[in-house]
Amino acid sequence: MRPWRDLAGRVTFWSPDSKSTDALITRHTLRVIGAPLPDLEQQLRLKERALVITSSQEIEGTIVDYHADLTGYDITIESKN
Repeated sequence: MRPWRDLAGRVTFWSPDSKSTDALITRHTLRVIGAPLPDLEQQLRLKERALVITSSQEIEGTIVDYHADLTGYDITIESKN
């Protein structure tokens, strides 16, 4: 698992998902601006492990959802508390 360190300047939205059904699991959704990002796309695989490092937070977990549009990517990572 290669950390996504280079995303620090591209993450515009990061929020814990309060709709988590299990108190032991947190879902983090982030918005990565800019498209296309071939290096990121190579790592976006459902149920794969991911480590995202930004200037304010570090999240390690499993990719449970992602999609892209013309302006960037929305990625949801589920981590155990």
